[in-house]
Order: sequence, then C-alpha cells, then structure tokens
Amino acid sequence: MFFESKRSESDIVHNILVETRKGAKKTQLVYNAKMSNTQLNKYLGRLIEQDFIQEKKDNGNNTLYYTTEKGKKMDAVLKQALALISES
Repeated sequence: MFFESKRSESDIVHNILVETRKGAKKTQLVYNAKMSNTQLNKYLGRLIEQDFIQEKKDNGNNTLYYTTEKGKKMDAVLKQALALISES
C-alpha cells in the first residue's frame, strides 16, 4: 500500500512561488497550495521578509501576492533540486 508522504518545506515554497508568479489572492493560495490559512501566513511572512514575494493592492483594494525576481531565481534553484531528489 502506498502512502503520500508529507510535503517538504521546499515543495511548499516552490508551490507558493509558482502560484504567485502572475499574482494571487490569499484565498487562491490556500486552495491551490493546499494548505491552511495559518500555514500560509507562516510561509508568506517568511517569503515576504526574504523578498521572494511582494504584496500589492489591485484596483479593488484587494491584496495580491507576486513572486519577485529574487523569488523567481530561488524557484528555479528549488525546481532543479526537487528534480534531482525525485530522480533518486
């Protein structure tokens, strides 16, 4: 019988960085990144603090999250690392 293992922090960060490339609301991130609001807040805080993601307001004054250039570079590195790990 196969069991799905918990996702690594690298997987979670990669998912968030991918979802925020074109801008995403927090509710979209919770749904698409498959995590609770509490978990998402923890990751968003760290990613914003490290300048991998930035917050912007849209015309309706909604907060959208976007991957920064630094975040795109980090995601490329994560993607390569995750690919190498999955080959093992």
